[in-house]
Amino acid sequence: MESATYLKSFFLKKLTDYWDTNQTAIPQFSQALGKLDDPERKDTLHVIEQAIAKHCSVLSDRWLLQAALCMVEDIYRQGNDVQQADSANTDYLRASAGTFTSILKEKGLVVRYLIDNVFATDSPHWSVRPFVLLREWFEAAGFVYICPQLIANMLIGANETSLPPTKNISLSNIEEAREVAGDLVQTCEEKNRHYVKLELDPHQSLLDSSQLSAPVTGILTIYRSEGPGKGSTCQAIFPEGLEPA
Repeated sequence: MESATYLKSFFLKKLTDYWDTNQTAIPQFSQALGKLDDPERKDTLHVIEQAIAKHCSVLSDRWLLQAALCMVEDIYRQGNDVQQADSANTDYLRASAGTFTSILKEKGLVVRYLIDNVFATDSPHWSVRPFVLLREWFEAAGFVYICPQLIANMLIGANETSLPPTKNISLSNIEEAREVAGDLVQTCEEKNRHYVKLELDPHQSLLDSSQLSAPVTGILTIYRSEGPGKGSTCQAIFPEGLEPA
């Protein structure tokens, strides 16, 4: 495929096409990106950044927030399904999702993605997905990634790619970690930063009913308590006046 034609193939019809779970867009485009040599890869990433900016320039804030909801859900779903990941994934997400979240922030729009999910701990490397892969993907996408269980293990100096099950974390460690996580959330909210907070404890809820019902100016709050499987749903609280039509 000629270079110019190849670059054009990354200018997609819709903004959400860059992350569409139904098309396994993130691994598919990342794989294509990974096959390029360094100069063409750099050019392609720039084309993706320009394409995202062009899509955003013609969409209203209401539509941008709906696209943001699709994006974070797609990142989480595919991050839980992909069998392997490398730097091409983070490069792709930085150019596509990272550009998008930067534009949202410039517009005064912020995304908070709150996840209450449990991961099976029957593998010695169970933590790689929630503590490494998802962290790298969401950070590349422009989010601060906050997980109390990850913080607890970091506080005791555990290797993040081979961590003990969360039940083995001491009460004092997790309490300190929750304080650190709370401070990070507060800092993000004060500085209008996008953030993802993942809670692995099934007995610790991230939201109460008042937070789920009260819209905040400029803030899209997304709450997922179901696993990321097909047919699962989340709750989204859009800013007043920017709700889906």
